[in-house]
Amino acid sequence: MFFAINSFAQNIKVAIVGQTTHALNYSDGKFFGVVAKNYQCVFEQLPYTIEYQILPYARLLKWLKKGEVDIGLPLFQSALRDEIAHFTLPVVNIPVEIYSQKPIDDKTKLDQLSVVLARSSAMKEVAYQYNMKPFEVNNWLQAIKMVKYGRHDAMLIPAVLADGFDPKLLKGLFSKLITTTETAMYISKQTKNKDEVLTQLNLAIKNCVTSK
Repeated sequence: MFFAINSFAQNIKVAIVGQTTHALNYSDGKFFGVVAKNYQCVFEQLPYTIEYQILPYARLLKWLKKGEVDIGLPLFQSALRDEIAHFTLPVVNIPVEIYSQKPIDDKTKLDQLSVVLARSSAMKEVAYQYNMKPFEVNNWLQAIKMVKYGRHDAMLIPAVLADGFDPKLLKGLFSKLITTTETAMYISKQTKNKDEVLTQLNLAIKNCVTSK
């Protein structure tokens, strides 16, 4: 079900990843969650009729590719997503953490680690940056189990997602900050007037984020 916010121009359908509710969610005309502030600011400045929907991650990408939704968020940039949509300017910088059964320190050779992550996650690109060996599973809960069972050395995950888990799930694992990466929005290549919409989004992002 879509939630509509009235404006005066083109109708834009926005999909929010349902698995990131701790980081970002939407209800009753407002974003909420730990990264909500910048997204709220951006959408308040757009001259469009906005409709919002919460979708599972896989369906969001499918609909974004087909143009059934115009904007998907919050998303990290990846080569796979660049094939189906245009990435906006960054909205929020997100810490990336690694979870393991053994402590990871500065002496740990990251390029020798086998890391597990959720399928189609942009964490795969982060893993490649550090020459890690990424292995994909269906979801983050499976990734946690893989580490606890010793099937892989560690799990690579955005900190805002890990923070939303029941602490019991991560009990016994060590965490370490690896890097930060940018999260923003993707606009479908099928969207009507996509260049204009992308320009409006980036202008709003500059006003809300870059100029601060």
